[in-house]
Amino acid sequence: MASSKAILALPVPKFSETAAEQGCAVCGQRFQEGDKVRMMPCSHSFHQSCIFKRLLGNRVCPCCRFTMPAADEQDDDMSKKRRRSCTPGSYVG
Repeated sequence: MASSKAILALPVPKFSETAAEQGCAVCGQRFQEGDKVRMMPCSHSFHQSCIFKRLLGNRVCPCCRFTMPAADEQDDDMSKKRRRSCTPGSYVG
């Protein structure tokens, strides 16, 4: 499962005719103006609902196998940041 923070951070690309012709590799439908679309870091675009559902179960791009951060990796990073910010004597209680 991909990190929910990474999934929500996927950018929303501007609609273009070229992207519309390519369409969504998850559902196979062409993009239409007004569709909610998200772009992965590898530059592949998908319907927002299609890629969100896919990334909750499988964290790789269906086109090129680019790997998104795992949910547990994201949690580990947050824990490390919290531990680093807690230096001795910094506690105010």
